[in-house]
Amino acid sequence: MSERRIVTSWKEIAAYLKIRVRTAQRWEKELGLPVHRINELDKAYVFAYTDELDKWFEKRIRSRNIFKKFYGTKKPLAVIGFSSIFLVIIIFALIVFIFLPGHENLIPADFEVKNSRLIIYNSTGQELWTHELKESLDYSAYKRKELPASGLSSKANLNVYFKDIDQDKKINVIFGVQTKNESGEKVLCFDERGKVIWSFIPGRAVRFGDYLISEDFCVRLLRVVDLNQDGYLETVIIACHKVHFPSRVVVLDFQGKIMGEYWNIGHLNCVEIADLDNDGFQEIILGGVNNSYRKACLLVLDIRKMSGCSPRNNDPRFSCSELGRGTEKYYLLIPPNKLGRLFYLYETVDSIDLFKNNRLQICTNFSRIIYEFNYLLETTYVYFGDEFIFKYEQLRQEGKIKEPLASLDTKKLLNNVLYWDGEKWQKKATPNKYWFSREAS
Repeated sequence: MSERRIVTSWKEIAAYLKIRVRTAQRWEKELGLPVHRINELDKAYVFAYTDELDKWFEKRIRSRNIFKKFYGTKKPLAVIGFSSIFLVIIIFALIVFIFLPGHENLIPADFEVKNSRLIIYNSTGQELWTHELKESLDYSAYKRKELPASGLSSKANLNVYFKDIDQDKKINVIFGVQTKNESGEKVLCFDERGKVIWSFIPGRAVRFGDYLISEDFCVRLLRVVDLNQDGYLETVIIACHKVHFPSRVVVLDFQGKIMGEYWNIGHLNCVEIADLDNDGFQEIILGGVNNSYRKACLLVLDIRKMSGCSPRNNDPRFSCSELGRGTEKYYLLIPPNKLGRLFYLYETVDSIDLFKNNRLQICTNFSRIIYEFNYLLETTYVYFGDEFIFKYEQLRQEGKIKEPLASLDTKKLLNNVLYWDGEKWQKKATPNKYWFSREAS
């Protein structure tokens, strides 16, 4: 216990405690600081004993011995200041822990489109961020929200992907913009927090014959895959002109840069991704129509050499000098049939299906004839679907077709599948020689 002395004014009391006068007065009123008065009616004249002040202060901080270790009992301002800062830090940490979401709650996992807004949610349904577009979005294009367990069908579109495309352990959002009036369509890539990393407009003006095709293209199909097995994901975009025949296939790297592009004279309706030759690179398998030949087509692209335009005949309407010769790996024309000829329809490959035993099947859109190939693109089988049989018999009953169904020669259909070798059409499975050569002008 320190030696008792008497201090006889607020100024001396405050000086002893090393605080301000108003602080000493507040401590007396709120905390019971031992201050005496000669006459309780006289509030002005006060005094205190130093040993009582020391005892009171020690009692107040007894539970905070760590402060006494560093500051002693005669530095109350430092102790109180340090205590306040420490308390604020603790409260702030508790707020962060309780109220702020962890990183797992900041991961994009779901979406919604409203008018012209894309809204991104986490897995618990909490809104993370929004992106406003100039055009109203086509709600019907976003009904499919996730990949089914069996994978997407070849003609189904998924317009929003949640994937780590650049190996930074963070989820990117790839968004295919589908608008109500098919204007302003593009593909956007966002980072985890909603910042646009890159944007790509699939349409561009190109001249076929003497006619300049406008840049009004819509995104028909969108896939996000690792084509070259390097761990970084590529974005495959199949875009078709809103009115005219061209289709444009573009592959972007994770930075949004074009790795390759290919044009088809006719719309492409379906796509599959597979490593057909087991060389570690996945091919892009596409089905659609070739307007120049008025036949359904099946083609295979490889990102290592992907450029130019599809085969075309001598019709000047389909010539395009700026695109050059195509470097497709395979290009097949599917022969027409009686139903197609009867109605003057352009048959198109409407779907592609892959099977585990290295088989590939395609189905035409109108006649519903199914062709089967192995992974060398050799034809192995052809058969008529139920729809074809029903339509054929109906037309026969109406007198529009005379030959019975049994008279149709499936072998003839198989033998009439044509393969482009880069110069001319072949009737046996033949790849394009310009994919394998260095020449691709």
